[in-house]
Amino acid sequence: RLILSLRPFPPPSTRALENDLRSMTPAECLVKYNFRVRESTIVQKNYYFHLRRVLRQRQVLYQENLIKWKKMNETHKVLLYKALWKQEDLDMKLIQQEELENEKQQQELQEQQLKEQLLLQQQQKEAEELEQIQPPKIESVPNLTRQRDQCCFIRVVNASISVPCISKAVPFSSYCYHHILNDPKQKFYAQCQHENTTFGLKCTSPVPVWEKPILCPYHNQSYQEQRKQQKLQKQKQQQ
Repeated sequence: RLILSLRPFPPPSTRALENDLRSMTPAECLVKYNFRVRESTIVQKNYYFHLRRVLRQRQVLYQENLIKWKKMNETHKVLLYKALWKQEDLDMKLIQQEELENEKQQQELQEQQLKEQLLLQQQQKEAEELEQIQPPKIESVPNLTRQRDQCCFIRVVNASISVPCISKAVPFSSYCYHHILNDPKQKFYAQCQHENTTFGLKCTSPVPVWEKPILCPYHNQSYQEQRKQQKLQKQKQQQ
């Protein structure tokens, strides 16, 4: 395209050349040939110089872009290093915070363990003291001065002090509901099966035999709550 644009006139057709050659002499053909050669050399020179100019312009642009790229690369490196330093600082701060939190948690756990140990020691001391203390003997003496429907249980505190029970007796028995377990003949009530593991004490409240588990209302409620919690834990584990 560049060569065609630099030509002074469009190339002739083949028929026009044949007509010219027939009408022209050999000398005129040589002159015309030389003229065409000169024109082509001029066109090639112009094209060569044009290409050199384009190459120089591109070299200049390349050098300018290289300088810009180097500057951008340096600035980018600086920004990257700054970002990395910031990240390292943040990581160090996070690590320090985690270490402080872990230390606090360890201290709290140690404090809890110490409190638990102190509580256990206190409970052991109390249990030992309770074992050393001899409780007053309680004997069931028949109450001769009782009324018809009154409980026959009498609590003997000392040799000179005895306290009779005032509450009404259960049907078909001479003892009330609270002292029915002292009756050797009855078969409808049993002692609550709950036992305190820390002190080794048993619940003394009576419970009907047909109820299962054999627990008083208070301990039965806690037993049912424990069962509900166990069921919920099993369901969570299955999920």
